[in-house]
Amino acid sequence: MAFLKKNYYYFLIFFVFLFLSVVFFYENCSFDVIWNYGFSHAIRIGKVPYRDFNIISTPLYPFIMSIGLFIKDDIFTFMLEHSLLVTFLFYLLIKQFKAKGLILAPIFAFFLFLPFNATYNFFAFFLIVLLFYLEKNASNDYLIGFILGLLIITKQTIGLSVLFFSFLGLRNLPKIGKRLLTASLPCLCLLIYLLITKSLSSFLDLCFLGLLDFGTKNHTTSFTFLTFLAILLFLVLVIKIYKEKNNLLNYYILGSFSFLIPIIDLYHFGLFLGLFSLLFLEKIPLPSSYIGKLSLVLLSLICLINLLIVPEKFTQFTFFNKNHFHYYGLKETDKKTLTKVLNKYQSYQSKNVYMLDPLAMFYDITTNHNITYFDVLLTGNYGYHGTTKMLKKVKNMHKTYFFLNKDKSKNQSTDQFDTKITKYIINNTKKCDHILNYDIYYKE
Repeated sequence: MAFLKKNYYYFLIFFVFLFLSVVFFYENCSFDVIWNYGFSHAIRIGKVPYRDFNIISTPLYPFIMSIGLFIKDDIFTFMLEHSLLVTFLFYLLIKQFKAKGLILAPIFAFFLFLPFNATYNFFAFFLIVLLFYLEKNASNDYLIGFILGLLIITKQTIGLSVLFFSFLGLRNLPKIGKRLLTASLPCLCLLIYLLITKSLSSFLDLCFLGLLDFGTKNHTTSFTFLTFLAILLFLVLVIKIYKEKNNLLNYYILGSFSFLIPIIDLYHFGLFLGLFSLLFLEKIPLPSSYIGKLSLVLLSLICLINLLIVPEKFTQFTFFNKNHFHYYGLKETDKKTLTKVLNKYQSYQSKNVYMLDPLAMFYDITTNHNITYFDVLLTGNYGYHGTTKMLKKVKNMHKTYFFLNKDKSKNQSTDQFDTKITKYIINNTKKCDHILNYDIYYKE
C-alpha cells in the first residue's frame, strides 16, 4: 500500500496514456503503428525478420513487443506494452528533472501526439533518455556501453550515430574501450541470431544496402518551415557544443539529429525536438512544480482544442471488434468500409492472394494471413534496387490474386507507396473483380 501511495502518479500516467492512445488519438494507430504491431505479430507466429518479411531497422523493438503477444495476440496488448514504456519514460524524466520532465507531454501533443506512436523510433528515443539518466548519474561505463548496443540493435542509423558522437565528446580511450566492449555484446547476439536463422544476407540488404534506395527516394522534397527549424536547432546545438565542449549530453543530441535524416516531418521533428528540449529543462528559471502544472494545463488545452475541431472523431467512435483488433478505435463509417473489404478479402483466403495497399498489414493480421514483403510496400523498404527485385518476384508469381487500392495504385503517391509494382500488375494481369475502392486482379 505504501508503494502505491508513493508512486500513484506513475499508475495515473499509465492509465491516462492508455486511454488517450486507445480513445483520443486513435487515428495515429495506423500505418507505422500497425506495421510495428505486425512485425511483432509475425515474430509471435514464428516468422523470421528480414528473411520472411521486410523491416529496415534492427529488430530489438519488435522482439520485445512480441513478448506480451504470446499471452494475447491483440493490438490492445501491444498498446498496453507501449503504455508501460511511456510510463517508464516519464519515470526517467521525473527522476532527472522532477516535474519539469512533464513538459515532454505537451511538446509531443503539439505534434498531434505522433511522437508517442508505438514504433521502434519511440523506443530509440526512450533508450537515449535512459542514456541521459545514466550519464547524469555517472553510471558504470560497461552499463552505458550495453545500452548503446541496445540502441544500435533498435535502429542502426540512430544507434551508430549516437555511439560515434558520444565517443567524440567523451575523448577518453579507456572509457571508450569499456563502452565499446559491452556495446558489441547485443550486436554479437544479433549476429548469432541472423546466422542461425540464415537471414544475415537479407538483413544486410534491407538495413544497410537498402538505405541507399531509401535515402535517395524518400526525403523532404521541398524547403519547409520544419526544415528551417531543423537547421536552426542544429546551429544552436553546434554553438552549444562549441561553448560546452565537455558536456557529453550535447553530443548525444547531435547524434540524435539522425532522427531527421532523410525525412523531416512532424513525427520525426517532434522526436528530435523532445530530446533537444532536455538540454534546457534545468535552466528554466521557474519552480519545477509550476512547470509540471503548466504542462498538464497545456496538454488539457491541446486535447480540448482537438475535441472542438474534430468532434466527429469522437461522436462516431467505435471499436473494430475483429480478430487481433478487438479494442482498435476507429470511426463507425471507417469500420463499415473496412469490414466490407475484409469480408471480400477473406473470401479469397483459400486462394493465393495478396493485398497491395498501405493497410495490407491490417488485413493480413486480421485474416491470419502470412506476413510478407507485400505488407509494407514502400519504396526503399525491400533492399538495394528493391523495386526491381519486387517486380521480378511478381513476374514469377502465377495463379495469384492481387487486391489493389485504386487511389494508391495508378499515380505516384507522396507517402512512399510503391506504385511501380501496382502499375505493373494493372498493365500485365487481368481485372476479375472489385469491392468498393479496390480492384482485384488475377495473374495466370
